[in-house]
Amino acid sequence: MTKISIVTDTTMGLTFEEAEEYNIHLISNGLSVAGTNYNEYIDMDTDSFLEIDSQSDSVPKTGAAAPGVTMEVMLKAAKESNDVLCLAMTSGYSGGINIRSMVAKQLNEDYDTNIIVYDTPNIFSGAIPYYREAVRLRNQGKSLEEVIKALDELAEHTNSHYAAEPYYITEGGRFKETLEELQIEKGDGQYVGVEIHDDPQLLWKAKNSDEAIEKLFLDLEKAVEKAQDDNIKLSVIVVGNTNNEHEKLLLEKIKEKYPDMKTEYNRMGPIASIHVGHGAIGLIWSPER
Repeated sequence: MTKISIVTDTTMGLTFEEAEEYNIHLISNGLSVAGTNYNEYIDMDTDSFLEIDSQSDSVPKTGAAAPGVTMEVMLKAAKESNDVLCLAMTSGYSGGINIRSMVAKQLNEDYDTNIIVYDTPNIFSGAIPYYREAVRLRNQGKSLEEVIKALDELAEHTNSHYAAEPYYITEGGRFKETLEELQIEKGDGQYVGVEIHDDPQLLWKAKNSDEAIEKLFLDLEKAVEKAQDDNIKLSVIVVGNTNNEHEKLLLEKIKEKYPDMKTEYNRMGPIASIHVGHGAIGLIWSPER
């Protein structure tokens, strides 16, 4: 029996194959594309989503897993360890954490489990550094309290910035509604963002891919300078969903400027793609581990 079990969901940049590798219990969230309902990474992957959605006139929608599905996964995790860490997408963007918290509270009362729901500060693949750090510390035998403290410290130099594909900002479903509620304009009005945990640049709109790359790279340079002041070395993940030349160009640009920096590529899942659009690109940085 491990000291702690870890639970998260498919919107956090994790497939079922990767979850098995990390020994993470994974909740699949739902989505509706072209009028048909799917479960992320069970019967809908990124390639399938892009293909079906590109041929559809309807706006795709997303939804958190039902309480029953969440309860089933949490109970399975609790059989592995009474102490369970559930990493949920930031409450600043998603309401899914409310379902996770409700189920955790009920299970803690009914089964005397110790399930803690952690409000992960970053969205989508931006949660990757958090679940990797949780796994690393769990494998070292750290307690639930020690892992949570470390995740709080990790957040100081961890962030995710995305350049959203314009269609979804101007016309797309729930993402459009969120922007209308939390719209922030900067400078000439080209930058539109959602303010999450006091960071107004987590999500923004670029005029074109060249501007997106330049802006993301500038954001990274600022983050590197701040980290260097604290004697911290950063690692970077470039995220996208189409494996296009812009993603590769951004990755090459980073490697050229920072040859010693650990870099990798992560493909967004279907739900993240619904929110940020086909062709969106992003950067995630965090302290190197």
